[in-house]
Amino acid sequence: MKGLKAIYLALFFFCLLAAGPALASKVTIKIGYPDATMTKVGDYALPFPTYAAMLTFKNAVEASTQGEVSVEIFAGGSLGDHRSNLEQILIGNIQMAGPSDGPIANFYRDIQVFSIPYLFADALDYYTLMDGKFMQGFFDDMAKKSGLRIISTFENGGFRNFSNSKRQVKTAADMKGLKIRTMEIPSHMEIVKALGGAPTPIAWTELYTSLQTGVVDGQENSPLTTMLGSIQEVQKYYTLDGHILGPAFLVIGEDFYQGLSKEHRKAVDEASVKATLAARGVVRVADSLALQALIDDPGIEVYKPTPAELDSFKVAQKPVVEYLKKNINKDYVEQILIESEKVTKARLN
Repeated sequence: MKGLKAIYLALFFFCLLAAGPALASKVTIKIGYPDATMTKVGDYALPFPTYAAMLTFKNAVEASTQGEVSVEIFAGGSLGDHRSNLEQILIGNIQMAGPSDGPIANFYRDIQVFSIPYLFADALDYYTLMDGKFMQGFFDDMAKKSGLRIISTFENGGFRNFSNSKRQVKTAADMKGLKIRTMEIPSHMEIVKALGGAPTPIAWTELYTSLQTGVVDGQENSPLTTMLGSIQEVQKYYTLDGHILGPAFLVIGEDFYQGLSKEHRKAVDEASVKATLAARGVVRVADSLALQALIDDPGIEVYKPTPAELDSFKVAQKPVVEYLKKNINKDYVEQILIESEKVTKARLN
């Protein structure tokens, strides 16, 4: 009898030991996302690029871990805005979010390096830089100092361009005197100032009415964002100067990330690569569709500057660079200019 009891006890403890790792391996990743999941461009319904990244990440990580890691996406602002999502990551309420560079600047100011105008001539240059060794070091530094790690990089709607209701802007000289709505970001305001315009910060929710009533003459946004806000209805001219390619990211809490098992961290890393590819593909399609919709719209005239005309806009780069050198890590400012030039030359050669 004693021998049988010993066997039962041994089996009981064996089952506990066997069950322990399986139970411990269950991980839930909660992702906060304040925006809508889908958008319509002309006759086409598309997921927002950030949501496409999240959905791809979810399916990839759940499949590769056979459900040991589950992902829950809380979209539509149910967990607050971008800044709130990042704060919730740091206190452990959620594990991931999908912000642009603006909200991240509240936690890691060096992310503002991406507001240097005319840094990228092509989206491919941006992708090459983001996937390179320099940016990996940058992301590691951000994770160490802020507790937030970037694991996926794509775009927040494509290149930003100027529109207005007064005249077609072909060179920087044509910007003189135009009242241009900007976000309340100092470097964005510096761009407009350097081009001779008058930057006027206005909330996105008030932009359409402000353009309609003449509070401001113009604004600066990507074709996709312009279409989403129906801005083309109250603007006559749109210039493809491409002054900023706004980045967007998937961000994960560093403590959570480092606390994952080796296998789960590998699954997260691999899923983030797939998320990056999905979001970049979606944003390129959406940007092309939106631009074509603007070109086809008889109410607005789209102009593409010649190379010589485009060079005139680059006077805006120097004052923004000087501003950033005074307010963030100047080494990053100098290095990203070098790296962006490298990738552009490599592509052209």
